[in-house]
Amino acid sequence: MKSRTLLLALIIFFSSISLAQNLDARRIDVLLGPGITIVFGDIGDWQIGPSLYSGVSYRFQQNWSVKANLIFGKGLGSDEGTRNHDRGYEFSTFIFEPSLQVEYYFLFLEGRRYNNKGLLLGLPAVGAYGFAGLGGSFFNPTPGGELENNYDDDFTKLSLVVPIGVGARYNLNNDWSVGLEFGRRSTTTDYLDGYTSENSTAKDVYFFGVLSLSYKIFSPAALRSKR
Repeated sequence: MKSRTLLLALIIFFSSISLAQNLDARRIDVLLGPGITIVFGDIGDWQIGPSLYSGVSYRFQQNWSVKANLIFGKGLGSDEGTRNHDRGYEFSTFIFEPSLQVEYYFLFLEGRRYNNKGLLLGLPAVGAYGFAGLGGSFFNPTPGGELENNYDDDFTKLSLVVPIGVGARYNLNNDWSVGLEFGRRSTTTDYLDGYTSENSTAKDVYFFGVLSLSYKIFSPAALRSKR
């Protein structure tokens, strides 16, 4: 399982590089931004941790795009304030996720916006989309509280993930845009928090929320056409 997950993650990563090198003159977006991480496992209810996002998006049709992601996140959790308060378990876990997702834009809102030369911009002001994809998750939990006395790290720290969620982007001008995205990650592991209980019947899940800034990059042919 470990080798298959690693192989899939490498295939996704290198395929995205190959795709970027062979694109035509249409627009490519490079994205970067901060975000949040929420892990739902066997410890605590939910707690917000930080994340850092980067990605490359390619729109191959008006309503469709494909995006390669690299996300670093930190999940947190504690039994304090839950029904398992007396157990006293805590954890933190670092998550690294390479993934590939397909996006469908189901809504466009137009806006009359002008550049510094007074020309009307042709891009929609706002676009909303849903997405689904496939990726890998490399995670490394650290026990805290009473869990330190009952911790066994004899488990694989790799998992397949299935991202699904929604997002929106606002075009600032022809080159720059900002975006919001929130997505669930279904996994194949019950050890994101480093612990599985005897009564656990479901795999762990986690969520990423991202605020990104994106810049449109053009191929040489596209740059020549703008002159």
